[in-house]
This record gives sequence, C-alpha cells and structure tokens, in this order.
Amino acid sequence: MRFLRLCLFVLVGFCLAFPAAAQQTVERDPVALAIAQQALAAMGGGQSLLSYQDSEARGTLTIAVAASRNWPIVLKSKGTKKVRVELSKPNGTNTLIVNGGRGVLKHADRTTRRLQPYTTISQRVSHIPVFSLLAEYWDSNVEVTYVGQAVVSGRPAEVVALSLPSGDLLPASLARAASRTLFFIDKLSGLVAKVEYDHYAENDSNAKQKVETFFSDYRNVNGVLVPFRQITHTDGRLESELVLSSVAFNVGISDSEFALSE
Repeated sequence: MRFLRLCLFVLVGFCLAFPAAAQQTVERDPVALAIAQQALAAMGGGQSLLSYQDSEARGTLTIAVAASRNWPIVLKSKGTKKVRVELSKPNGTNTLIVNGGRGVLKHADRTTRRLQPYTTISQRVSHIPVFSLLAEYWDSNVEVTYVGQAVVSGRPAEVVALSLPSGDLLPASLARAASRTLFFIDKLSGLVAKVEYDHYAENDSNAKQKVETFFSDYRNVNGVLVPFRQITHTDGRLESELVLSSVAFNVGISDSEFALSE
C-alpha cells in the first residue's frame, strides 16, 4: 500500500500545505473497533503479534507505467514501524527505509535523500496487513471510525478508517489527513480485501489521487495470513502489481538495516 507506492514516486518531491485546524477530538467508534479486532484475529493476530520480531519477503514488482518492467524486490521489517524495501533495477538497487515514521531513500549511486514526515508517518509493514496500521486500532490516540459497507471484487465488505495523531512529527491536522487509511474488511472471511488512501500532489493540497491496493492469494505463513498478490490502482488506473514468492518471520534482521544515517 502506502510504502510500495512511495518506492515508485519518492523521486518526485512534493509539499503539502494543509490548513491549520483546531484541536479535534479523537473519534473511536465501537463498531469500527470491533471490526478491526475481528479482522486482526482472522488474519492471525493476537499470539502472532506477540511472537513476531521481524520479517523478510521476496518477490517481483511489476510497474504498469514503465512498460511492464518486472523488478526483484525485498521487503524487510522489524516490529511494525521499521521497514526496509530494496528494489533492484538494471542500474543498481534503490533502498527505502522508514524507522519510527521518519524515512530516507538511498539511491544506487550511494546518494541519500531524507523524506518528508507526511509521506512516512503512517508507514508500517503494509504488505502484511496484520502488522499494518490496522494493528494499532487499540491505541487510544489513533482515530478509528466506521465508514460503511462496500463491495470489493464482488464480495461484501465493512469499511473502517484509521488516522494517526500528531506525535512529535507533525501537527495534528496534517498527521490525520496524511495518514488516514481506509481498510475494506471482507465480511465473510474477515481478511483485508483492499486499502484506500489519498496521495497529494506537489505544492497543492487540493490536487490528489485516490490510491487503492487490492489484496488476494492469502497464504498461511507460521499462523499469519499473508496476501501474496497485491495490485495497486491510482485514480482507477492500474499502477503496479506485487507478487511475493516467499515470506519468513523471525529471521534475525539487524537493527542496522533500518539506520537512517546518510
């Protein structure tokens, strides 16, 4: 979801100019909280969240707008707020790292670019929904609202939205707008069928694109259900497809792999 899309578009800088807003009350709708809890349980939450330390996934990312190029990709994580993506291209490997809401892009030529917090504040282990932002529904500072019902791939779904508080990175209004993510929970299976969020244009907070990532081919990996196929659309147009070939947990990834220093 957000993290993979950032891999594709982080080379283009942009600035959000969200207007200041008055202090808002954190909404925590009981219906939405129950749906989030049920979804996490269906995907292997609970004990899995307690035993999980790190993960490594490998696969192929196909970029529709780049003449359908297929690039090898490695996605690593530690906890839920440390993520590393290594995208191998003909000219070398670009590495994207997010650690505690802050991020950097390390290019193949060894140059490094720090990323704006509003693009990275909500980055989690998004390719594994049980460790995504949804896993933080219990936090009293996280806004959780019920959006309604929808149909995803011909199946009924319940929709909940999660938004992060400001923390020490951003003002509350900006943090909530930049992090707001809709989770479409399949009513029959309890799995996350789709996520949706807005991508804002450079220097213009009124111009935005709707990004949707569809999850399918869920497989059981050590008690955690992982979607091995993830397709992303932007404003209804196919953008990319991630197909995982392997996922492993608790492999002993070092903290140094998530260092932000240049």
